Amino acid sequence: MSDPAQRDPKALRKTALLLLVIILASGILIPLAYRKTLIAQSETGRPPMIGKLRDQFAAQNQAGNKVTTGDLAGKAWLATSFSTAHPEPALPSIEAMRRAAEALPRDQQPICVLISVNPEDESAEDLAKFAKTHQLDPARWWLIRDEAAPKFIPGRLKLTAPHTASEDEKKQGFGPLVYDPRIVLIDPKMQLRGYFDLQGNAHNYFDFLALR
Repeated sequence: MSDPAQRDPKALRKTALLLLVIILASGILIPLAYRKTLIAQSETGRPPMIGKLRDQFAAQNQAGNKVTTGDLAGKAWLATSFSTAHPEPALPSIEAMRRAAEALPRDQQPICVLISVNPEDESAEDLAKFAKTHQLDPARWWLIRDEAAPKFIPGRLKLTAPHTASEDEKKQGFGPLVYDPRIVLIDPKMQLRGYFDLQGNAHNYFDFLALR
């Protein structure tokens, strides 16, 4: 039996908007460029569409099974890039994704997708170990790897392409791998709804208050 939220378009829209509100309340700074659009579109009950995933992306998950983004059609989901060997930049985003998901009723919780930025060096076993260590429920968390991931991340999700740190970046405190830990919100129609940056002091609530 399918989830009620998957059958009811109004419930799907409500879930995507509620995710946006929870993310904002969790201490994630939405880029100021989207502020006016968010406030204007809050009257329609939907965050703005800023792109769409038109091609399916296939990958191996932490169980060693093949999954595709097509499997997520009809569901709201959150995604970010990460590395099991160098997870530090992504850990705050992972925790924020967890809080956002757990704040929703079980049948409205999104799938949280972590995409490996160095799939050639990370196996399904590495992903499974990371998921277990960080207590990521396999029913709700996809940790995926594929050789095409480094191109999918900037090409489709529009996150900054992962790369090996330059000497200047290493001096600035970056690890050996530099990747974009922003969170992407994708709605049930595969439409990109926003990019979210964590902010250290979590004091900016104006967008949350405008949408509430």
